[in-house]
Amino acid sequence: MLDLSHPLTPSKEGELFFVERAHDDVAHPFDPKKSRGCKGERRSRSPLPKIWIELAAKLPIQSPIVIVGTDTDVGKTWVTGHLAHALYETGVPVITQKWVQTGPAPTDIDTHDRLSGVVFPEALLTDRLPYYFPDPVSPHLAASRQGQCVDIGACLAATARLQVAGYRVLIEGSGGLMVPYTETVMLLDMVADAGFSVLLVSENRVGVINQVMLSVMALRQRGISLLGIVLSQKNLAHDADVMADNVRMVANGSRVRVWSV
Repeated sequence: MLDLSHPLTPSKEGELFFVERAHDDVAHPFDPKKSRGCKGERRSRSPLPKIWIELAAKLPIQSPIVIVGTDTDVGKTWVTGHLAHALYETGVPVITQKWVQTGPAPTDIDTHDRLSGVVFPEALLTDRLPYYFPDPVSPHLAASRQGQCVDIGACLAATARLQVAGYRVLIEGSGGLMVPYTETVMLLDMVADAGFSVLLVSENRVGVINQVMLSVMALRQRGISLLGIVLSQKNLAHDADVMADNVRMVANGSRVRVWSV
């Protein structure tokens, strides 16, 4: 039997936040071919759905937050970009970061900026994206194919520099918690050693309860603070009753806030 008795946050046990899907002018999944604004330009955006403002208001953004998925392609980039947009709207000087990007361009940093409506100076890119590898494989293998090894200390130092520059940092992880960044260090290790909090993202579909609760167990075992769970409705063709039940079961099992967007 799973031990789910230890709460990760001071949220009330069983507290449930179930909301309507947040519709806006951005397709989900993304269209990476949309153009970006000029350097430093604050682009106009359609009004942000209220749920994103509410979600952003619940996050203790004073320290870096790592946005982690239960798998690849579950909506992390979409959530990161929209959270950044919401934080900008409330006056928070937030910046997004991804320690390691694998796969073809455009990068997830590009997508964050498109969704948030802000383009940062190019001089910050090396700290926002310390490592970029074109092969769409795990970070350790992508680096190896380029004759490199991901320097964990360099990634964390880049985060620290962004903080010193006055930014609040949202960090999008690569895939799930057990993704290897080196031969011996996984994303879970990096987050635990850095002492950062986590926002967990998963696609709301059949199988999500198992995936989310395994991630919750892993976070709990390492003493990592879980700020909440976002269930992304990427495919509205899924059974509506199943999706609603997923939200209920995940909230009851994890005892943290759950948002459905």
